[in-house]
Amino acid sequence: APGRSGVGSGVIVDAGGIVITNNHVVEGADEVVIELADGREFKAVDIKTDPESDLAVVRLAEAKGLPTAKMGDSDALEIGDWVIAIGNPFELETTVSAGIISGKGRELGGIRRAQFLQTDAAINPGNSGGPLVNLSGEVVGINTAIASNSGGYQGIGFAIPANLARWVTDQLIAKGTVERAYIGVQMGPLDARMAAKLGAKDRNGVLVNDVVPGSPAAAAGVQELDIITGFDGQAVKGTRSLQEIVERSAVGKPHVLTVFRDGEQVTLTINVKPLPSDLATGSRPEKPEARTDAATYYSEDFGLEVRDKGSLPEDAYADFEGVVVDRVDADGVAANAGIGPGVLIRKVGKTPVTSIAEFEAAVSKESPAGGVVLGVRTPRGNAVVLLKKE
Repeated sequence: APGRSGVGSGVIVDAGGIVITNNHVVEGADEVVIELADGREFKAVDIKTDPESDLAVVRLAEAKGLPTAKMGDSDALEIGDWVIAIGNPFELETTVSAGIISGKGRELGGIRRAQFLQTDAAINPGNSGGPLVNLSGEVVGINTAIASNSGGYQGIGFAIPANLARWVTDQLIAKGTVERAYIGVQMGPLDARMAAKLGAKDRNGVLVNDVVPGSPAAAAGVQELDIITGFDGQAVKGTRSLQEIVERSAVGKPHVLTVFRDGEQVTLTINVKPLPSDLATGSRPEKPEARTDAATYYSEDFGLEVRDKGSLPEDAYADFEGVVVDRVDADGVAANAGIGPGVLIRKVGKTPVTSIAEFEAAVSKESPAGGVVLGVRTPRGNAVVLLKKE
């Protein structure tokens, strides 16, 4: 059967033949051939990839004295700055289109470790891996994707910021892999209702749903329901923001972590570690079923009934303590917050609960009008949920 071929673009960053492109341009290729604007062709002899950021480095065979692009500072870009996209859309060689920076810090599904530049410069299939340059001719982004219903340009394109591309590709060139730091928290976005319940003035920051035992965060004293607001003096705006700041931080030296806790700003010292390559994502067990003859406790205020975890099959939530939701009222506070049968309630506020008696004692002190934060575990992992009657 005839082979399948594809076309993409790239950026030469070293005269000896090192090219930056997208991982999805070269992924799975049996052979990669690079054609320059002057018609010369080179075969790739070495390819290093980082699927997490959709970046790749390609080394050319017998290349020397090649023209190189200058990498610019993507952090200096402002909304409205003019940029130019260069590439080979639809195999039309060296096509140039102009536009502006429409947005920064965009997130795309499937690419977990990058925040993208958004541009209205025309980007089409074949542009992937090519440069997005400023008016000084400096590369400020690597064109990556488009938002389109038709597969063609519809005014929204995305590029990986040059500063991230430089950090990733420098490591790929030097050692073939990318080492990222981590702190060891399970985090979630901070919505307005949760921010108000925790006493935060705004939604800036990241809510800590869980702290991984034995992690840098655990050693530093990070707690569930902390709101991480800063890292080494840099403001944390959301989960991707914290992830990007932390993963580029130096391993083996202390860093300053700022959290909002119980109405006060708390400063912690944390020593980040390399993210383990085999970091477990956590299994997703089937929804556990309880014995029907087990004792229960029903909270009419919050519209849920719980039973002791011991009434579950032996392997359900084996490493966690708590009480299990048996049922919820269809129009109750718990159901409206997304709580359903089989969810393990680990904490009421910051109070651990290991039995229905402890749960009853803790939840009876709370009211639906004031709201209560529950620490829960589901097949997806740990989370915090606000139960509050609107």
